[in-house]
Amino acid sequence: MTWDDHPIGEDDIQAYIDDRLSPDRRRQVEDWLQQYPERRGNVEVDRRHRDTLRSTLLAGDELVPARLRVAEVRRQIRAARWHRVRAAAAAVMLVIAGAAVGWLGRGWLGLEAADMADAAAAYRVFTADAVQPVEMRASDRARLGEWLSGRVGRLLEIPDLSSLGLRFMGGRLLSTADGAAALLMYDNDRGARLVFYVRPVSEGRPSGLHERTEDGIATRYWFDGRYGYAIAGPAASPLLRPAAEAFQRAYTAT
Repeated sequence: MTWDDHPIGEDDIQAYIDDRLSPDRRRQVEDWLQQYPERRGNVEVDRRHRDTLRSTLLAGDELVPARLRVAEVRRQIRAARWHRVRAAAAAVMLVIAGAAVGWLGRGWLGLEAADMADAAAAYRVFTADAVQPVEMRASDRARLGEWLSGRVGRLLEIPDLSSLGLRFMGGRLLSTADGAAALLMYDNDRGARLVFYVRPVSEGRPSGLHERTEDGIATRYWFDGRYGYAIAGPAASPLLRPAAEAFQRAYTAT
């Protein structure tokens, strides 16, 4: 059996980092990582963090306090890294927009809903995260849909894009100046990712399907009067157009 029989997912990557895979599955993940050097580099960095923390914490004779256990320290590292990302993004957007709007966590700074630029910003930040790209994983699909729908204020469908070779990874809740936004993330067996993004917008947005490209990231987006919808991913990806069409069909009917 090869890894093609059971595609490598994000849960496999995390289990590999934590040494929780069976020997056969571990070999499959290692073979898969050999084909994607960028993902392999991220995984190796995470494993080094884990090993360093584990060796440091286990060196003492006393029981390790809860605040110093590996899982908690890793959580603190992720939180600190995300804080630095937010601070850097805030500084850049303040220069570009020329206005002090607040922290990233309270709204994507200086980004206009008119062209759904915040969808591309969300893509840049979260698809690059090898540790926790989503808040809730695909295994909690039903609960995730209910949670995001309640916060965003409209029924959120999570389409099955397996016919395009795309696997649902999970999603997360974000904040904008106009209210809560939802992000759904998909990937394929080659490690490529794209995101679907929904946010409230003011009235008077243009009709039809639009596209913007910046720094190698393409965003296909549309509006229905009260909400804006966007698919963001690599500009060269042939999956972007059919994925946008699938989501537009799903959200035109709901």
